[in-house]
Amino acid sequence: MAFLDHNGESEFPMSKDRVFEAMRRAIPSIKGLKIENADKLQGRFVVKAGVSLYSWGENIPIQLSEISENRTKVQITSSPKTGIMFGGAFDMGKNRKNIENILSSTSQILSSESEINTSEIKQTNNYQSTITLNSTEKTIQILMLGTKELGWL
Repeated sequence: MAFLDHNGESEFPMSKDRVFEAMRRAIPSIKGLKIENADKLQGRFVVKAGVSLYSWGENIPIQLSEISENRTKVQITSSPKTGIMFGGAFDMGKNRKNIENILSSTSQILSSESEINTSEIKQTNNYQSTITLNSTEKTIQILMLGTKELGWL
């Protein structure tokens, strides 16, 4: 690690596979970033940032480590492609911003997936609780009311 490198890390309360897939979606959505290599088994990405007003580009290796069954640690390093030569020492906060953008975008995707899963569970529980009635006519009427409340009809 050179003195120009910027490091960041975060933990997500989700499986390594789930975080990996969220990162695979998040990184291309960030302007200027491109996945050069992704290895799901190793939990590793190599990301490249192109030339910008503030730098000649950055190399961004990312490592995912499963801490426990539903806890994943993400470690990111962002360093200038040019090193100290050609202005690499003055990145104007670009390396730090790369790390923040990747972690933030990944977090947003995981949060939105979490909300979808929670609403699906609520809908499933509502459906199952209405089926437990004995009379077929009453069951159908309640199911129809339940679906109207959920916005299905």
